[in-house]
Amino acid sequence: LKEMAVTLGQAKALLDIESKAGQATHIVGSIAPFEISEFLPLLANAAKTPLKVSGKADARVDLTLPHQSVEPSGSVSLNLENWILDGLTLMELGGFSVPEDEKKKTPNVAPDLDVTGQLQLRGKINANLERGTFRDGTMRLTFDASHLGVRYQELFQKKAGQPLIIDVAGDGSGKSVLIRGLKIQGPAGLKLLAKGNILDLKDYVTKLQIVDGKLPLATVASFLPKAGDTSGIVLLNGELQGSLKGLKDWNGIFAKLNADLKNVTLQHESFVVKRVNGKIETIMSSSGDATKGEGEQTLLVRLLGVSGQWWPAPLIGEDAVPLQIEAQGSINYKNRVLTGNVSSTLSELNVTPFLNCDFLKVY
Repeated sequence: LKEMAVTLGQAKALLDIESKAGQATHIVGSIAPFEISEFLPLLANAAKTPLKVSGKADARVDLTLPHQSVEPSGSVSLNLENWILDGLTLMELGGFSVPEDEKKKTPNVAPDLDVTGQLQLRGKINANLERGTFRDGTMRLTFDASHLGVRYQELFQKKAGQPLIIDVAGDGSGKSVLIRGLKIQGPAGLKLLAKGNILDLKDYVTKLQIVDGKLPLATVASFLPKAGDTSGIVLLNGELQGSLKGLKDWNGIFAKLNADLKNVTLQHESFVVKRVNGKIETIMSSSGDATKGEGEQTLLVRLLGVSGQWWPAPLIGEDAVPLQIEAQGSINYKNRVLTGNVSSTLSELNVTPFLNCDFLKVY
């Protein structure tokens, strides 16, 4: 059959089908752009709340069906064009429970979490199948969260209208994914570049390397409702290993971050620090549920030539003279015991060292 037209709702396929008695069937063709929302009723039974997704998709197929079998082998290519997902749908897809009384109010989907606005998705997915199962493939997706608003308690708030775009490029094989590039771009030059692997798609066991990060702190503070006057830039690199499911309770996580501070200012009700420069290395690992005090948690922080100006609470004011500080050393936390050796110089007070703790124990 040449150029056989098949219509399912708005989806129209033009296929070449070759089949001989007792032999495999070969199907090659394309599916013209169709509106994805038309197929949402197929997922309605699995969803707890109505899914709201719009956007178009088109596809190409090159499949072979063995004789007397519906387990295809071959390739499928899918283009996603300007998909739009609303906040409630994202919560449903993310596995968050949505109380019955919250279904009537749109943005509130959980007691501590509000999601409003829309997420836009576009990209391309190529998948190769072997007897009905995924063998390998590639993906290139862009998530545009610029029109999405997210608030978690009083700890985090991303307002709708703040630009935030995530680009992901990867190769999949069996149960693993090679992340060739993960790029996050935000307002005022905020960026994060990473690469790595998802080694197990069931538990999302991940090994991610942060290649390049730039965090303008004024931008970061705009996501933190309780942050005070903050400025400067932090340059980041490092790595993250473990199951993403363990992030919730810091179980089975290893993280290493190297931060290069550039002219940083932080203001708190009890102190102000300005013109802070230097490097901080942080290494953290956890086994067991940290939220319940189970297992072993370690945290190592190294200060490498950190310098800046400090105003403690009694000295904050227009006429106050800042205290020049320089600090170096390390702090180590393991199993609820804190040890460390940190030296700091306050030049105005001519005290050296200001703090030298050979051993601190905290319960």
